[in-house]
Amino acid sequence: MRILIPHTRELCYYSGTFFLDRIQEGLESRGAEVIRLEIPDDDFSCLEEYAGESFDAIIDINSKLPRLIDDEGRCFLDTVDAPFFNYLVDHPLYHHGGLAVGLARYHAIGVDRHHCRYMREHYPGLLSVTCLPMGGTPAVAGIPFENRAFDFLFSGTYTPEEVLEERAFGVRSEHGESTYQLMRDLYDAWDPKKSSIEEALEGLLSDISSVDGRSRHDLITGEYEARDEAELLNRLYIVDQMKRNELRVRTLTEAAACGYPLAIMGEGWEETALAYGKNVMVLPPAVMELSFEILTNAKCIIDIDPFFHCGMHDRVTSALANSCVCISDMSDEFDFELTDDRELIYYGRGRRSIGDAIRMVADRDAGELMEMAAAGHRRWEREYSWDVHVQKLMDIIKS
Repeated sequence: MRILIPHTRELCYYSGTFFLDRIQEGLESRGAEVIRLEIPDDDFSCLEEYAGESFDAIIDINSKLPRLIDDEGRCFLDTVDAPFFNYLVDHPLYHHGGLAVGLARYHAIGVDRHHCRYMREHYPGLLSVTCLPMGGTPAVAGIPFENRAFDFLFSGTYTPEEVLEERAFGVRSEHGESTYQLMRDLYDAWDPKKSSIEEALEGLLSDISSVDGRSRHDLITGEYEARDEAELLNRLYIVDQMKRNELRVRTLTEAAACGYPLAIMGEGWEETALAYGKNVMVLPPAVMELSFEILTNAKCIIDIDPFFHCGMHDRVTSALANSCVCISDMSDEFDFELTDDRELIYYGRGRRSIGDAIRMVADRDAGELMEMAAAGHRRWEREYSWDVHVQKLMDIIKS
């Protein structure tokens, strides 16, 4: 196989580079020829020499490539004889501009089955949409469970409220007062425990249309000046960010209230009240490559998923990879064989609270926790290692 991997968008903590590195290594270990291109500062000139060439696949994460147009008005991806796989690691609403582009051989990969359903519904030009969560990464030098320094660890970013408010007011200046008010109404109406953001928007628009007398389509194209519901939701992205931020603060505050030592690693947390908790330690952010050396020093990883209604965050797969006990609010429908209280501990979604989940861990002796961590590790070896991940990715490319 001959694969082109142009890296066009970096993710937080250089996770985009890290994921593509793992994919490249796995493909090359299976005999594939991989051409890897880093695209610095949106300088796409290095791609020009590949126009007209043939590849078995082009792969990128949260890619900017679908919107790359040449001087003749052609999308670069249509000048190459290859299927393109856009690997989206968050909600597709953030990538509407790239997904709505009509390409001849366009495929998408998601990490959540609901995200995949959303893409199939709103982007019929996609030839295939497949769900494949990112693999988990073990640390280079693992630490024995009994010697680990952190009882509970969460890794993730906090965005200050003033930053989010500034982005919210940007919606008003860019899209007008009506869209800004819709954004505020969606924020008030959406309960992420009960529905996805797209379902909440559909319900809100239906309520408005029943009072306004216009159809949802007329509201979208008239009042809000969007082409369709997917474009409108893209403009309201800040609601997802606000709710995600609040969930993290609320969950970790409840976790800290249990009184057990809690470490939080990531940018922004030093600005929150959590940083002053007597049992809370705020660790500086670490690039993805180094984060696993910190993760392997934790007995238990807390996962707060970013509203994956049926998906798996790489925080979970990496916890399993490093033989950590994982406390996760992910949907137990994603992997029915990933068993509660045997390979991880679930909370939220009408199940136990985060506080009860933490107390379950605190009440177990070391032997029981080590047994659960080992069971999770075995699940990672069978289903979520990078070796297994890349084989599944190759199967997707060949299908």
